[in-house]
Amino acid sequence: MNKLLIMLLMTLASTWSHAAFINGVNYSSDDNDAFWTNNDLSLDILRLNWADTLGGVSSEQKSIVDYNAYVDDNGDGWRWATVAEFDSLVNWFDSDPINSGWSVDQNIGTNLFFELNGYGPLYYGTGTGGQVYQNGYDHEGYTYWQFGTLFEDQFEYNWFADFGDQLASVDCPIWSVLCNSGFLDADSNLGFTNFFAVELASLNIAPLLVRQQAVQVAVVSAPAGIMLALLGLVGMARIKRS
Repeated sequence: MNKLLIMLLMTLASTWSHAAFINGVNYSSDDNDAFWTNNDLSLDILRLNWADTLGGVSSEQKSIVDYNAYVDDNGDGWRWATVAEFDSLVNWFDSDPINSGWSVDQNIGTNLFFELNGYGPLYYGTGTGGQVYQNGYDHEGYTYWQFGTLFEDQFEYNWFADFGDQLASVDCPIWSVLCNSGFLDADSNLGFTNFFAVELASLNIAPLLVRQQAVQVAVVSAPAGIMLALLGLVGMARIKRS
């Protein structure tokens, strides 16, 4: 079997393995749980819409004191993310590492970010100007999360923003050039500092609370597993012919 065919098989295996990122091999999520699991980072992560109020978007807004008390008192291992974990998670969702800010390529990672973390309390009901919000998105189909962790006794955070192009229930005006884009300020993972910002109920700001994931056996998606097996057979055939 020539080198060209081997390279083709390796490319197909790589493509299918990458597609598994969206199909659930590298993370797991159950809508009934308050957290999702990132297998690449070996972390369970409290959904931001739960962590924001320690119980969901309809609960009372919490403060840094409340979050610290929860971290100190819970018996399930939940804690503030380290700065390294925060950076790793932001990079994990970064589907456009070349650009920072709004981009079409970033929309992939941003859509997944909101799918796993839910929506903040800001864009529900009716706005001050009478605009009708869309269950977490504003009247123009926009939403965001600012999220962060404690670093040297300061709450430092960054943010993702999105237009709800992936949801049939969200109307994004056809004149908006950003409807199919996502936002990440990738140049500055912990770029904003405000100790009391997390306490503001009028903003979608939440703490990144995590715990170590239980050790699990890695699962390989069926297409990727088949291609890896084929590659192994190719290698054996080449050795036999040598």
